[in-house]
Amino acid sequence: MLEAGRDAWFDNSKILESARFTSEELPKRLARRLLDLQLLPYIVVNNPHISRVYQSYRHAFDILRDYPPPQNLSENEKFSSLLRRLVDEHAPMLDALATGLREIKRKPLVGPHLQLDSFLEAMLSSRISRRVLAEHHINLNNSRPGYIGIISTDLSLADSIDFAAGRSKQVCMETYGAAPEILVSGDLHLKEPYIPAHLDYMLYELLKNASRAVVERCFQRKNNLRGNHGGNSSSTVGERGGLGGCRTNFSSFDHFSTSEIRFPPIHVRICGGTDDVTLRISDQGGGIPFHLIKKVWEFGWTDLDSVVEGEEDRHGGNGGGDEYRGNYRGDVSYTKDIDLDKEGLRREGLGLDSTPPPCCY
Repeated sequence: MLEAGRDAWFDNSKILESARFTSEELPKRLARRLLDLQLLPYIVVNNPHISRVYQSYRHAFDILRDYPPPQNLSENEKFSSLLRRLVDEHAPMLDALATGLREIKRKPLVGPHLQLDSFLEAMLSSRISRRVLAEHHINLNNSRPGYIGIISTDLSLADSIDFAAGRSKQVCMETYGAAPEILVSGDLHLKEPYIPAHLDYMLYELLKNASRAVVERCFQRKNNLRGNHGGNSSSTVGERGGLGGCRTNFSSFDHFSTSEIRFPPIHVRICGGTDDVTLRISDQGGGIPFHLIKKVWEFGWTDLDSVVEGEEDRHGGNGGGDEYRGNYRGDVSYTKDIDLDKEGLRREGLGLDSTPPPCCY
């Protein structure tokens, strides 16, 4: 993508090659997803949200299938405008898909037994690849300093981490009134080619989950301490991924200030290698129990027996709000290569290490 994009700066024929490739490839990828949707059980495709996704995909497929490949720059401009319109129209489809599948999973008898992870994996991966293809071609026509298409050629990893850390801290403060410090170390001046939106998304979700795990674990420990000294504790004991085996009722923490608690910091280390770069995010939020390792990669999984929509996320805590919904796999759907470090996983009861993948452009 980088080499072809650089060539397009100096050779208009390369832009037309990109246009023809995109116009040929997008209908093929949409067709595969339409077939996947058609092969789903009736109870799934009959859901109005899933039906809306199908109709949207079919509409885009019909348009792109019949659209002639651009032969000159004028036709390419029209094609790029069409791509931008389709990209914008498909923006709400991810929410529609998630809402539909959440409703289906709650259907009595049938819902809990539906195996839809492979379908979702293909849908999400294909969605990302299609959007990258379309948006990259659109941006090849609008050159920006420091960018080739949608790829930033010199993306500061430290700046990206700071941006994601600020967002995650804000959400954590709004939700709990407290947030752990996020410390960045290593090669702070390192820059890499990457798609900024993808890195921002992964870092934000990983730091958000790490922040929540740390805060909840510290709250729980403080509450248990108060309970052991004669205080009232309204938390209930149960299985819980990464938070010391307890489910927390946060109304029980109103009797003490968050200033009484010292939160262990989250460490982010930037490690530059000869051929790649590693970002290591380490927290002390309790880790993930061995028996839940496979389950956390299931779409829509939660460790609560019953999920209150909009209030629980992968940790199963209460009061998290919309920003804390979803499970670990949903948080990192931009890649299948997130590495839950094996040594980190062995530290059950302590914390978790995770590393977003290097760039591959």
